[in-house]
Amino acid sequence: MSLALQAYIIVNLILASWVVFLLVWIFAAFGNKQPRELEPLGQRLSYTILIWIGAILLFAPLDTRIYPLNVPVIPHDPVLGWLAAALVLLGLALAFWARATLGRNWSGSVQVKEGHELVTKGPYAIVRHPIYTALLIMVIGTILVVANLGAVLALPITAAGFIIKLLAEERTMRRQFPDAYAAYATRVKRLVPFVW
Repeated sequence: MSLALQAYIIVNLILASWVVFLLVWIFAAFGNKQPRELEPLGQRLSYTILIWIGAILLFAPLDTRIYPLNVPVIPHDPVLGWLAAALVLLGLALAFWARATLGRNWSGSVQVKEGHELVTKGPYAIVRHPIYTALLIMVIGTILVVANLGAVLALPITAAGFIIKLLAEERTMRRQFPDAYAAYATRVKRLVPFVW
């Protein structure tokens, strides 16, 4: 298989994975439990803006990027490309598993649902925020293929957005489930198993 064909397959596999993720996420949002408590707009903007900046840096067409964001910093290599695609698919699978495990408790913003449950099984027994772990794995895989400085900068910016959001979620869960969440947090790390 030629290098050009491999690159074409890898890029399209990664893009298709992100499209599938977005479509599933949008359609899965219907039928969730009704919110009982919503987060303030300022809090929501504090992480949403960072996540959007990260997405723009990661997915903006190369010809619209300005110097030095368009400078290549990772060599293009077919083996690295296939590893990148595998990471994106792994992240996608983890995100779907975590989303299915949360069921109707999921929401795109920090909120308490009617009849909210503390979910600690499945991927939530491995890390407390497996959806963010999954998305960061997908971002890393995508960075390896986009391979320029703008894409690399997307990782810390996106991670900062997820960390701001997960800290807000944890404050909400500690308020909602004070004893159970405290015990859960002592057993299970936030984003990286056995690390943090």
